[in-house]
Amino acid sequence: MKIFALGFLILLSSCLKPHEVENRSHLVTRSSAERNISTIKNAISLDDYNADPKLYLDKQLVAFDTMGQRSIQWVSKKRAQGLDAYNLHGGILAWAHDGGSFVDQQGHDTKVVHVYSKAWDMLPEGFEAITE
Repeated sequence: MKIFALGFLILLSSCLKPHEVENRSHLVTRSSAERNISTIKNAISLDDYNADPKLYLDKQLVAFDTMGQRSIQWVSKKRAQGLDAYNLHGGILAWAHDGGSFVDQQGHDTKVVHVYSKAWDMLPEGFEAITE
């Protein structure tokens, strides 16, 4: 039980709230299909990160997905390697609900967001969810 509690505390300490992230971290994004719809401004892709991870050794990295479930696995691995990595608490859904903005592939503001599946279509009013 103590190991479970310790693991849970470590997991919580590796999360950042949406308002704690903007303008101070390199955001590592989701799949290319999701990114092709929109992303968080200035986020790098996993492909960019993987092409030259040494560029980010001294950077704070924040991974995100729709709800924060897939990205926590990546963050756990990177933290085990000693990197300053965090998970965006609540993913892009929390980001949207917290007033965070998104950009399309051309860098223009957008309210269209890929939410992975219809089950996760919980964006706030004014957003358009894409699930394909």
